[in-house]
Amino acid sequence: MTEIPAGLAEAIDARREALAQQLDDEQAYRAAVELVELLLQRSQLTGEDPVEALGVAGELDKALQADSPARALPLLHLAVAHWAGARHHGEQSLQAALARLRELRPLLDDELPMHVAIRARCGMLCADIAVLLGDEECAAQAIADLDAAFPLLTDDELRHGAQIQRAQLCSARFREMGGPDSDLHYAVDTFTAILDRPGIPPELADHCHLELVNLIVAEHLPRHARTSAPWSEQQAAQYTRAAPAAALRAHLDALSPQTIAIPGIAGIRVNVIVGQASEATRQDWDVLGGDLSTLIGALDEHDPHRHMLVAVRAALGSDPPPVTELDQTLAELRRELIAADGSAAGFGILAQLNALLIQRAELTGQGAARCVEVAEAMVAFQPELPAARIQLALAHAARDAREDLRRAAEILRDLHPADDAERSEFLAHRGFISTKLALNSQDPADVAEAIELLDAALDGLPDGDLRRRTWMFRASMYQVRYLRMGGTADDHRLASEAFTEALAWDDPHTQDGCHAALAMLLLFRDVPAELRVPEPDPEELHHHLDRTSLPEVQRHLAAVSDTSDDELAAIRLLAWSADPHADADPHGDFASFLRDFAAASGDDLSPVELDAIRSVTAALPGRQDDAEVKRLLATASEGLPADSPLHGMFLLPLVRSPESLSSDDLANLIRQGEQRLEALPEGSPEHADGLTSLIAFLVVQGLRGDRAALERAKEIAQHVTQRYPDVGTLSGMSHALLALSAEYGLGHSLEAVQETLDHVRRADELLASDDQVRAELNPVVGKMLMARFLASGNREDADAAQYYSAETPHPPHEVLAWANEVWSKQLTDVDTGLSKLRAAAGDGVPDHRARWIVRGVIALRLLVPREFRAGSTPPSRADLDAARRALLAARRLPESDENRAIELSGAAALCAASGIAADDLALADEGLAALDEVSKQPGLSTEVEYFTVQLLAYARQGRSWHRASSDALDSAIDGLERMIRERPPGTGEALAANLTILAGNYEERGDLRRAIETGLEALRTRARGVLLQSSPQRAMSVASAAAGSAVVAAHRCLRADDLESAVQALELGRGMVLHAATSAATMPDLLRDSGHPDLAERWSAEVDQQQPWDSGSRRSSPAELQLPSDLRLSVQRALKDTAAEEELLSPPSSSEISAALRARSARALVYLTAGEAVVITDGGELHHLPLPALREREPVQHFDLLQRERARVGPAVQQPWQAALHDLCDWAWTAAIGPLLDWFGGDRPPRIVLVPTGKLNLVPWHAARKPGAGGRSRYACQDAVIGYAASARQFVEAARRQAPRFADRPVLVRTPDLYWTRHEIGHIHAAHYAHGHYLGRPGQRSVPSPDDVLTALPGTTMLHLGCHATPAELPVESALRLGSRSLPVRDVLRHKSGPRGALVVLAACSSDLTARQHDEALTLATAFLAAGAGGVVGTRWEIDDLVTAMFMIAFHHHLNDGSPEPAEALRAAQLWMLDPHRHPVPGVPDELARHFAETDPATPEHWAAFTYHGR
Repeated sequence: MTEIPAGLAEAIDARREALAQQLDDEQAYRAAVELVELLLQRSQLTGEDPVEALGVAGELDKALQADSPARALPLLHLAVAHWAGARHHGEQSLQAALARLRELRPLLDDELPMHVAIRARCGMLCADIAVLLGDEECAAQAIADLDAAFPLLTDDELRHGAQIQRAQLCSARFREMGGPDSDLHYAVDTFTAILDRPGIPPELADHCHLELVNLIVAEHLPRHARTSAPWSEQQAAQYTRAAPAAALRAHLDALSPQTIAIPGIAGIRVNVIVGQASEATRQDWDVLGGDLSTLIGALDEHDPHRHMLVAVRAALGSDPPPVTELDQTLAELRRELIAADGSAAGFGILAQLNALLIQRAELTGQGAARCVEVAEAMVAFQPELPAARIQLALAHAARDAREDLRRAAEILRDLHPADDAERSEFLAHRGFISTKLALNSQDPADVAEAIELLDAALDGLPDGDLRRRTWMFRASMYQVRYLRMGGTADDHRLASEAFTEALAWDDPHTQDGCHAALAMLLLFRDVPAELRVPEPDPEELHHHLDRTSLPEVQRHLAAVSDTSDDELAAIRLLAWSADPHADADPHGDFASFLRDFAAASGDDLSPVELDAIRSVTAALPGRQDDAEVKRLLATASEGLPADSPLHGMFLLPLVRSPESLSSDDLANLIRQGEQRLEALPEGSPEHADGLTSLIAFLVVQGLRGDRAALERAKEIAQHVTQRYPDVGTLSGMSHALLALSAEYGLGHSLEAVQETLDHVRRADELLASDDQVRAELNPVVGKMLMARFLASGNREDADAAQYYSAETPHPPHEVLAWANEVWSKQLTDVDTGLSKLRAAAGDGVPDHRARWIVRGVIALRLLVPREFRAGSTPPSRADLDAARRALLAARRLPESDENRAIELSGAAALCAASGIAADDLALADEGLAALDEVSKQPGLSTEVEYFTVQLLAYARQGRSWHRASSDALDSAIDGLERMIRERPPGTGEALAANLTILAGNYEERGDLRRAIETGLEALRTRARGVLLQSSPQRAMSVASAAAGSAVVAAHRCLRADDLESAVQALELGRGMVLHAATSAATMPDLLRDSGHPDLAERWSAEVDQQQPWDSGSRRSSPAELQLPSDLRLSVQRALKDTAAEEELLSPPSSSEISAALRARSARALVYLTAGEAVVITDGGELHHLPLPALREREPVQHFDLLQRERARVGPAVQQPWQAALHDLCDWAWTAAIGPLLDWFGGDRPPRIVLVPTGKLNLVPWHAARKPGAGGRSRYACQDAVIGYAASARQFVEAARRQAPRFADRPVLVRTPDLYWTRHEIGHIHAAHYAHGHYLGRPGQRSVPSPDDVLTALPGTTMLHLGCHATPAELPVESALRLGSRSLPVRDVLRHKSGPRGALVVLAACSSDLTARQHDEALTLATAFLAAGAGGVVGTRWEIDDLVTAMFMIAFHHHLNDGSPEPAEALRAAQLWMLDPHRHPVPGVPDELARHFAETDPATPEHWAAFTYHGR
């Protein structure tokens, strides 16, 4: 029982006391009403019988006139009290509640707001009672009450509750009372709409999902089955599995963990997954395992069904790491196990599955715990079955722990095989387990038992793998007992004889083991028993080793094929220690000894010690000079830990490396080197060697702080690269030195960064693959590539930078993650930021620079406009004081301090940004003044100057946004102009963003012409960035950053009545990725025409080559220094400010667009944007049409939402989606198409090409409709021929392509997973293209592949694809699905030989749909157009296979019979679908025609999805 809150008890007492006093009627009424409500609240909390509430409400009711409206509330309270008392008095109380409600209704006056609320509560209570009683009449009355109250309710919370209650009642009435389909539709629509609301409570979301689950199951049942509840467990499983699994899983998977943990609900999902067992995935197994845990927890621990569920749950667990072939078998068995669903067959499958799991555990060393769990549950389920106990023993043995091995042995001891044939095999397995136990325990008794069992097994085992395995296990036991437990000479003899006999077997692995074992037995033949223990005294052991057997030992060791084994290394080590001077090459033998020592030591040696061994073993072999060897060993000893055993192995003569020389000694060596060079002839090998040594000494001196020495080293290195370009090591080292010592960070020119990377490239070409200098370059290559990315904007450099930095300490992405954390967590405290930066970047960053970085990043975050950092907390007073103190401290630094400028820059930026963010304009202006001062100081480092100018510009802009004034605006403009002029941001994206801001400032100042020019330049800059990218994915990421900016620029042009510039703006912001793909195909010709044949050849050879960083793979070798190509960068430089660049960047002019329109007999091309239309006519005229209704985006957004939801959950939202589509078609007419067609006028249907912007791309404008005669709608396609274009540029390019005869070389493709395509493409092929190529023809064994489609593109004149398609969140990943393989957009764009003017028909779902980045209009349809097609038919949403088949037959019928233009043929097919008196297309297969007759072809979802792009 819930404890009553103190406040509630006190309130009840207070109302009782009030009623005991003398009150007037109104006061008494109010007190009684309040007391009843409090008592009912208490009853709900405690579950008590509401007797007192009934009494008080009854007394109040009696005190009132029978027809008094004031009785309404007491009667409602009486009804609620009876309802609450039903838990104590049953149905009698519910009937009493209904009686009170019947008495209440005549008293209600809907003119009174309180009575409206009472009517709503009356309906809600009546609904609940109707569900409890299963009373249809009561349900009807409840719905009537709720429907009457709902329109009048003003209380949103009550409206929401009434709506939910009505939906629940409709759901229950449909499911349990045989209610009509309207109940189903209302409940589904309501619960779906509630789920679409933002921020609904988790418990309400769970309730809605569960209701929808129940409705989905009920919807697919006949009425008698729905109303026969309660169902048996078997019926529940049957009915659940008959419902659509995907829809059920979508709702069940969306439930909160608390709700899905309810056994009944978990059971539903179990049934769904079991029903789809053949398609179950690893993720499904994990989900099923969790649900089984819930069911297991609800069962009695002795319930046999519980044991089976425990076993199944364990058998479904995850299996890392992968074991490919075994995992495939496991996956099939798991699916069979799920499908068995607890049947008798399931036990057998479980046994097979667990046997494989045990095998897997032994292979991988993981997962044996759940094998034990499965086996234990199997034993509990069928304790009499020996096979289950054997599996339990094997599962324990697979865990290798001593207690598990003993448990396994105990289990098997109690089992007795039925016959002799099974007995020998059984004893062998017992012996194997006892062998593992003996090796683990080192207990002689366990060894003896293992030998006994293995001996007994060998007596009855026939020759074969099991006998040989048993033989080897027994031999190993004799060996172990002799070598580790002081065994007898008989053990030595029996082990030696067994291994010698096994040498004759034709098994290399067994032979290796035998040779190694015999070598060890020979060495230990004369070792006393007391020394044959796990850790003997080494000196005593060496004294007793049998040296006479060493030649035979060495022969055995030499015969081993696999020399990498650690135990073998230990044997070799022991043999070498017995006679270290036996080899003719003592130094080479010592090197082998060191390698074996390292292998045998395992993890006992530190990385430093292992490095020392590697360096010595690499240098020792072949050296005969003992003094040289001593020096080598002494050098290797330096830096070893004091307690390292290597000190005892290495010699320690006193010698220094160059790095350890004193400064004077080093200076003498440098001087001598310079003098020697003067005496050597330039160009001689000796001169080159001298330069190598001198550079090494100068670098050591330079690293000690002697900048002159470092500059001299660089001077020599530069000379070497020019004088000795092909002297590999010397020139390679010189290029590496120049790369490592270069300055290439932010603010440096792209040329400086490129020069540095050129040095890296040459070093890579010249240095040997194992040269140590490569290791020096590795950590900085990533930084260099990141610098080039920041200077150029080529995102491939950023990807390659991450590829090269992945394995370096503190890679750049960790610092970027730190910066993201500063932004996301809104850090304003510099000390906290510093500590986090140290964790990300290490201690290599000096303190003053680290402070500067932290202050700069915090400042940039604070300077973001407030509307983009909602919820951000401004700096505190403490933060402001700290910023002011930092600025004061920086000003106090002496002018001679080399760090003064960087300290002042960071502190000033922090002051300016903090002041702006916190409205402390005095502090902001103080910081701005200091930043301006620093930016004008001479001698600043490039990076400090760059960032200071940037921060100054952004701070001035922030000051202007914060407190608008003409002075602040002018200052912001000056700052941005200076930044762009002197230190332009490196990437095109950043420059475009700054130009966009500057354009807005110009407009605000009133300089509209300059604003337009600057806005267009921002878009051109962004376009250059798109063209620079080496893949569609990277191009898309650059293009997406400009989302919406082109529309903003266009609207600015329209305000100035500059329609030509508006068209330019709209074109520069649309379809740039498609344009980049089209340009790539024509680039070689453009380069040759521009006088760059070398670049043309490079383009043909290099473009679209896949690099390791493109696939996300890791580096195959640390020595690898492959760099991204600079081809596109070189092309941009070569074409800069040329007519060729103008051709690439400039959109088509209005005259070019009008010419293309005339060529295609089109009246106009129309851009649709928010509130506006820009029209270009076939006569070259430009018009601006205001369309204010286009600003209303709710219908588009609602359709977009349901479109996504439909793709996610399928048919469950079909009806809401259809309603949204119909609303969208109505809106499209009034918002745009109606006014446009009125504007065009004329008698004949005009042909129009639409270029919608943003989400307006989602609208099927050709299906815009208005009410027509006879109650039928009239659609836009009935009054116009409407085509689409991603951009005017793509339309013009397509219009210029020569149109082939479509029927010349047609290719038709179908996949067999779409049933109706056999009729669709079969008819089209037979009726129109019988001579064409038909891929996927019924009866053919293979499914057409992506390569088949790409191969068909160059020669085809018409390509028709009947297959699936999947739109992706990232448009370049959208793909056609051909069987189990996909053809993504990116591959179509990359394909070098396109369809050359052909017609491409994509009879596939959503082939002209993009889920985001709508202005790029990057779909499968537009991708084929970019690849060279002349026209493409695509679809905007998921389409029905049956209806699509008939639509495509009609389309090709019209295309080949009077409408040769695809746009006209598509319209004709759509009109045919709309015609209620349509004539059948001749020759349509009977089955298709019969099923098509049962559909409604005229509804927009069946025909409006189809669109046309092209000429």
